[in-house]
Amino acid sequence: SDIHVSGTVDDLPAIIHHTDQPVLAKLKVTSSMLDLFELTGKDSIASFDEQIRDLAIDLHFNASAKAFTESPHLPIGEFFIDNFSAQLTHYPHKIQDFHADVFVEDEDFRVIDFSGLLDKSDFHFSGKLKHYDLWFAEHPQGDTHIEFDLKSNMLQLADIFSYKGENYVPEDYRHEEFDNLILRGSTDLHFNEGLQSIDLKLDQFEAKMKLHALRMEKLKGRIHYEKDHLVVEDFSGKLGNSDIKTTLHYYLGDDESQKIRENKFELTSNRLDFDQLFMYQLGAASTTTPPTQQTELVGSMAAHDQGFNIYSIPFSHMTFAVNIGHLNYHKYLIHDIDAALRITPDHYLHVDKLNLHAADGDWKIKGYFNGSDPEHIYFSPDMEVEHVDLDKLMMKFDNFGQEYLVSENLHGKLSGHITGKLRMHKDLMPIVNESEIHLDLSVTEGRLDNFSMLESMSDYFADKNLKRVAFDTLSNHMDFTSGILTIPNMTINSSLGFMEIQGSQDMDLNMDYYLRIPWKMVTNVAASKLFGKKAEEVDPEQIDAIQYADSDKKTRYVNVRVKGNIDDYKITLEKAKGEGRRAKG
Repeated sequence: SDIHVSGTVDDLPAIIHHTDQPVLAKLKVTSSMLDLFELTGKDSIASFDEQIRDLAIDLHFNASAKAFTESPHLPIGEFFIDNFSAQLTHYPHKIQDFHADVFVEDEDFRVIDFSGLLDKSDFHFSGKLKHYDLWFAEHPQGDTHIEFDLKSNMLQLADIFSYKGENYVPEDYRHEEFDNLILRGSTDLHFNEGLQSIDLKLDQFEAKMKLHALRMEKLKGRIHYEKDHLVVEDFSGKLGNSDIKTTLHYYLGDDESQKIRENKFELTSNRLDFDQLFMYQLGAASTTTPPTQQTELVGSMAAHDQGFNIYSIPFSHMTFAVNIGHLNYHKYLIHDIDAALRITPDHYLHVDKLNLHAADGDWKIKGYFNGSDPEHIYFSPDMEVEHVDLDKLMMKFDNFGQEYLVSENLHGKLSGHITGKLRMHKDLMPIVNESEIHLDLSVTEGRLDNFSMLESMSDYFADKNLKRVAFDTLSNHMDFTSGILTIPNMTINSSLGFMEIQGSQDMDLNMDYYLRIPWKMVTNVAASKLFGKKAEEVDPEQIDAIQYADSDKKTRYVNVRVKGNIDDYKITLEKAKGEGRRAKG
């Protein structure tokens, strides 16, 4: 380490004689290298591990002569930093053009302007500190008040919060840049034989972010810390398209007997744009991708189990209340969210109430997440849905490889009750093959479009439009266990005619269905073939009337089995299920 110091005092006798004469003192310090780790003892715990290169400081101080010797704490007067520049090793940022003008009084001091550059980031700070004298007392007693006002034309977080190769900002914001930043507020510190409480009031926080392409406006609120209790009250503002208002009570101590209020978090928002806040980009997966490829893509355990697992951190007793008018989450619009949640130290997340409106329908959800084993997370839902539009809902299951089948083919309004036990990845995406779901569902205003399996059965449905098949209400109980959906026998009244269907299907769209089709429909087709008649052209936009079974008439059926997958399947004639196999057709 090297250091070079020079300076002047323009009236040293006045200081020696403790006069009231004004005195000007100047000091200049330069160094090509200061190894603070070496100078502070080379102790990895007690020493300060940093090296300063190319240090240059120019200071001057205006005060009365006796202020240099008689001020009880800091010399009373006006203190200037004319220039300060340096390059640090572990804090890899260049400090340059630092200037400051500070007034020091008996108990207070004022920062008129403190400005400079950290790499490319600039700042201008002013503020006040009342009763700084308490900080020098061995047993401080009383209150200190701080006021601050920070402005910056451009501030890059990477220029400030990185040290020793680590960036301490959340990943999505590490390279964020704030333009036209304004930060104003005040802090009260209460001392009673030591620091007892901190009260921070944020009056204004505004800035425009570059990467997230949003502007923060009118952020304000109060943060209070006292005896291991943290309170955030009415923290509110606008973040781009989003507005928020939050309240937080949290006890940070270990002794629960000292806890004076329950932990809670409340969030209220008229509109919350998750995608804008976290720069979500819509995935490039196409709805025309074959379902088997989508399943393979999403089925990778590693893709969903990488990253942070919330159940790996300690839980406390805490409640959550969430009210959001409109939520934009990925590609889904969710409205009127009213939620009451709570967590417990055994890593359970209880959903006591979650009501919302999505996909044009109403949802009422209860249940709990069991994360007591962070490697085996389960969700037990108790869910009621009403009048949900399948066109808008089924997109939510594209991660299961189902979008190709459902969103392109099945339409209608869904209502029902869903229970079960879902195994979850760390990112809370269900592991379908290890889950169990029980569904009591009904679909109204139903329609099946361009379903290739039906089109291949055209011999059974003469003069019917197989590209658009309408049906009335479908109601049934279905079980989804270990990746297989089981459908008990049910009657479908459709525009093709009425029929019965039962069977199963897995998540790779391997299916095994039994259909009972009225014999009358088959004989009509056979007659057409016998007399050499050609099937009439069918208008692809034609929607045939729904036909219903007549309970007063006896109906004969032909039994058909469909087995395979959406691209490769076989249709055979069978006896009724349970009667043994009959000749193939």
